[in-house]
Amino acid sequence: MPIVGALSCTSENGKEIMIHTGQLFESCLEKSSFLKVLNPYETELINFLEIRINANPEGTANKQEVFDFDVNETANALIPVTSPRVTNVFSSTLFAVIFVGKFAGRKEATYRTKNQGVFEVQGRLLHARDGLALWNELEDIELEALSHDAIVLLIELVKL
Repeated sequence: MPIVGALSCTSENGKEIMIHTGQLFESCLEKSSFLKVLNPYETELINFLEIRINANPEGTANKQEVFDFDVNETANALIPVTSPRVTNVFSSTLFAVIFVGKFAGRKEATYRTKNQGVFEVQGRLLHARDGLALWNELEDIELEALSHDAIVLLIELVKL
């Protein structure tokens, strides 16, 4: 997911996909496959977020998909980036969903987890580029933006 600039992604079959800010690129690769990620600009730097989830979804080998989202469309709320999907991770069935939101300073939101069980998340202070993993304890996740135009990315993986 590009944060600043764009990414050029090329799969081993030579198919190139350009991903821009406001897009999330999902690629399901087999272990022996690869994806080449390049900065398409000659003189400009880019910034992107790469998240890897060790998964084996049936029928998705070497599948690639681009999801568009606009954090400015819905202020102070979490918006779904991907459709909920079921995957097989470590031989367990998981429900996975990705949300993103842009918040004004001191605005709050609550995310209700599916399994009932600079931001402040559940009383923990998160600065730029910080991450936090929570599991087996929460029903509602409370978020509060502590700076203006703060953006949060939320990924929920739930065992079914």
